[in-house]
Amino acid sequence: MRVDDAHSDVSGNNTPTDNRVVDVGLGSTSLPLSNPFVLSFTNLSYSVKVRKKWGKKVENSKVLLNNISGEAREGEIMAVLGASGSGKSTLIDALANRISKESLKGSITLNGETLESKLLRVISAYVMQDDLLFPMLTVEETLMFSAEFRLPRSLSKKKKKARVQALIDQLGLRKAAQTVIGDEGHRGVSGGERRRVSIGTDIIHDPIVLFLDEPTSGLDSTSAFMVVKVLQRIAQSGSIVIMSIHQPSYRIMNLLDRLIFLSRGNTVYNGSPSSLPRFFAEFGHPIPENENKTEFALDLIRELEENSHGGTKALVEFNKQWQARRKPRTIITRKPNFSLKEAIIASISRGKLVSGATNESSLPDFANPFWIEIIVIAKRSITNSKRMPELFAIRLGAVLITGFILATMFWQLDDSPKGIQERLGFFAFAMSTTFYTCAEAIPVFLQEKYIFMRETAYNAYRRSSYVLAQSLISIPSLIILSITFAGTTFFSVGLAGGSAGFFFFFLTILASFWAGSSFVTFLSGIVPHVMLGFTIVVAILAYFLLFSGFFISKNRIPLYWLWFHYISLVKYPYEGVLRNEFDDPNKCFVRGVQMFDGSPLGTASEAMKLKLLESMSGVLGVNISGSTCVTTGKDLLVQQGISDISKWDCLWIIVGWGIFFRVLFYFTLLLGSKNKRSFKMRRYDDRYCHTRLYVGRISSRTRTRDLERLFSRYGRILDVDMKRDYAFVDFSDPRDADDARYSLDGRDFDGSRIVVEFARGVPRGSREYLGRGPPPGSGRCFNCGVDGHWARDCKAEDWKNKCYRCGERGHIERNCRNSPRKLRSRSPIRSRSPRRGRSRGRSYSRGLSYSRSRSPVRREHSFRLESPEAENSPSLSKGSIHSPSPRNGKLSALQDEADYDDHSPKEVNRSPASPYRDESPDRSRYRSSSDGNGRSRSPSVRENNSPVDVEYDYPLTPRGSESP
Repeated sequence: MRVDDAHSDVSGNNTPTDNRVVDVGLGSTSLPLSNPFVLSFTNLSYSVKVRKKWGKKVENSKVLLNNISGEAREGEIMAVLGASGSGKSTLIDALANRISKESLKGSITLNGETLESKLLRVISAYVMQDDLLFPMLTVEETLMFSAEFRLPRSLSKKKKKARVQALIDQLGLRKAAQTVIGDEGHRGVSGGERRRVSIGTDIIHDPIVLFLDEPTSGLDSTSAFMVVKVLQRIAQSGSIVIMSIHQPSYRIMNLLDRLIFLSRGNTVYNGSPSSLPRFFAEFGHPIPENENKTEFALDLIRELEENSHGGTKALVEFNKQWQARRKPRTIITRKPNFSLKEAIIASISRGKLVSGATNESSLPDFANPFWIEIIVIAKRSITNSKRMPELFAIRLGAVLITGFILATMFWQLDDSPKGIQERLGFFAFAMSTTFYTCAEAIPVFLQEKYIFMRETAYNAYRRSSYVLAQSLISIPSLIILSITFAGTTFFSVGLAGGSAGFFFFFLTILASFWAGSSFVTFLSGIVPHVMLGFTIVVAILAYFLLFSGFFISKNRIPLYWLWFHYISLVKYPYEGVLRNEFDDPNKCFVRGVQMFDGSPLGTASEAMKLKLLESMSGVLGVNISGSTCVTTGKDLLVQQGISDISKWDCLWIIVGWGIFFRVLFYFTLLLGSKNKRSFKMRRYDDRYCHTRLYVGRISSRTRTRDLERLFSRYGRILDVDMKRDYAFVDFSDPRDADDARYSLDGRDFDGSRIVVEFARGVPRGSREYLGRGPPPGSGRCFNCGVDGHWARDCKAEDWKNKCYRCGERGHIERNCRNSPRKLRSRSPIRSRSPRRGRSRGRSYSRGLSYSRSRSPVRREHSFRLESPEAENSPSLSKGSIHSPSPRNGKLSALQDEADYDDHSPKEVNRSPASPYRDESPDRSRYRSSSDGNGRSRSPSVRENNSPVDVEYDYPLTPRGSESP
């Protein structure tokens, strides 16, 4: 498909067939176009080091990829599937050269030849999971700017537009071509259309290999199907498509050509979707009819990971044997026809818009020259900014209002000593304001940061081009702001110098805006988010103002802080405008009697001041009259410690600071946007984590969103890690986790009685792991109610493992064999923490409530009778508690304490999930009790209303330590 014929072949249905013959320029050889590109990867292994403790040596490593092998062919879509943490994105990053070669083992070849990084950047594209686009550009403009970056200059403007129009039709975006992308404040295209635009920006150069990281994530089923349908068209046009996908639907499965299932870095299946039922049938787990094949496979893999003793080891070994049986046939039929050089030439002859070079030495690093990149970047930024005029209008309004306030506050200052002090205050505030108004550059660049990283990952343009273009397009707006501020304040305040003084004042304001914008831009390349950036900028600019020389003279600054005075950005514009104002040696600011102003003698009469001047003249031997000039502008500069540099030197130093910070910004982009994947492994130990809950015995109907709705009622949830029949729920506050644990444990949910307890696994390096306790105000002890330590470290007598159901110590409520005690003095509604400012009901189970206090004072229990009949019954003593039977609604009575054998405790089976859980509790020994008719009997546990006393016919789900 050539560019000129793009409209006719855009659907992907008219792709070249295997019978076509194309002369690729290799003498008289004519080769059939039969699967020319084959990407093979063999024994890919990748592991990261895990540190046991900070500052200690490496203890072990975690394997993320373990001998992964496979191949992808032109015209096919290879999908990598697996649960979260199985290694899908890691494998995609490894194939796309986003992992350093030093840590990645194995080989990646294209048509039998090793892929070099430089070549791969030219012939491939990587689509990130997030849609990183300029919000105020239309779909057509976004793709056109991408074409300007990625397509070579040798292509005419007409051919580039034809390629964009063909791609719009191929992506199914014709109706949305003139619609802006949009963001939170501007309505634009839909989520599925935005995802297709993201794909289009990366495939504008028609790559040979396309990598995608979960392109259907966050989309509805229809939008996801349309995205994969577009990928099928791209593959059929002569590309290799490799993507990771979480859980494809049945319709998406019909579009995939090859599947790779991963489990904890190991391959458990590698083959076509049609072979998947036969594979699992031979493994002993046939896929039922009318069942989604991928859902069944993923659920089975997850079940083996969590419930099987050996995990998926048996499935991994079976896959190796199964692949070995199929390997002889694959070798005969899958041999690539072309070498890499021949395949690239053949691809170019078919209109693929890749570089025409056939060897690495002749490959261009960038598609366009330096100056073309600057023009395109500047044009795109200006187009995006013009459609958001409110941003510049707000900044211009802030400068205008600030100038108006200063002009009215310092209106026409005189040359008296008071006027001098007011001038100094005006200059200090005005110069610092120019720097504070530059903080708007932080969100502007942070918005573009990830777009820049995506585009420069595959050499769309140079980093230096981006820095220079951003610097140039900021100058016009800075000029407008400077003229506005200088024109509003200079003549209104009555500053000296005339038109020459105004021109220098304007240049100083402009240089200050330039230096401040460069400084803030440099910081925006370092800070990760906006709030941290604003905090750092405000703090540093405040220090710059402190050491500028206004609050304290340079001669009075301590020697160990003098260096900060010279690097202060406010120092040089402040000294420059002071020299511009006071550098005239013929201008006098203090004459005769004015020297007494501001002193206790300032209120004396004029005659008294003249007599004092005569007395001083006699003592000093100098004639001082009422009109004698005492202080000139030069004297004021000396008093301020300004005597070493001229005003023009100050101006050039400000400009130099701006250039210096732009250079630092460039190196920040150069070193901080390598696009190499980094892993920070968190190490967990086997203690209980007070912000992480284990939820067991989950129904098969339960989904992640159901658990989110259930647990979010008790506090803010950070994450829900859903497994097959259990889950982990992370809370931001340990008190919220404790609320959820004691309220939901044993509750019926989706037809199953769930188990909720604290999960094992405290992050190494955290406050809890280091034994420092929770931060003040955020981690109250669950036992005594005091901040500063965890419940496991509590020294109070009322220990934490007191059962909140019966009031006894020595066991928890799940293992309680007693009846619950109803409390008369306390409401069954649990109060929330005072910081929440509200109360919320906590139901323990159906018809059964309990209350628990954080107070260190031991609760006094009093018992409440359930009905008038029971209250008048003579057979019920004060030491018994009554609860309605769940079977017939009548009252049953149990003794409030179980007969535990404290001298010979029985060792019970303990689940890996909780060492305190009873797998086979001995519930046979109870004291005899009397029923409503006065007869003595040994009641059954099932007559009790408590949900935790019910026996189950199946074992509890085992669970080991969880390391995300």
